[in-house]
Amino acid sequence: MINSFNHILFPVLTRFSRNSPLPAILLLLLFSHGIQTYSQVFSGIERYNTDSLLQLIPQKKGKELVDVYNRLAVSYAYYNPALCEKFTGKANLLAKKLDYSKGIADAERYKGQMLMYAGKYPDAVIHFYNALDYYEQLEDHYSLAQLYFDFAKLHFY
Repeated sequence: MINSFNHILFPVLTRFSRNSPLPAILLLLLFSHGIQTYSQVFSGIERYNTDSLLQLIPQKKGKELVDVYNRLAVSYAYYNPALCEKFTGKANLLAKKLDYSKGIADAERYKGQMLMYAGKYPDAVIHFYNALDYYEQLEDHYSLAQLYFDFAKLHFY
């Protein structure tokens, strides 16, 4: 494979004079392209527009308000753990009051994510297992898949 790469690149570079900076510039552009991309660690972080969600709080009630709190919580899980904890607490409290299992499970999962990003892995596992119980009872396969991905990320960290 290296020979085939040189076979393609060498004729292109030899067309320029030895004093020309163009080959060096081409190589720099070719190999520095990956520097500007984001790390794959950040690719799995779920985010929503927090400004819009904050405006929805006075308008929503019941289960919809729990979902808004949970979306705010997951949006802040990596960047602002204190706000994540605040919104997971509100979501969990209201969801338990409404007997809204999906809301409780999401709040547990998002608090676990926040703890995972903060490096508190044993505490994160506890919240992930709490969420697992609820998702299994609900037979919510999509959320279960996301939770298993969180377990995998926990192993990565």
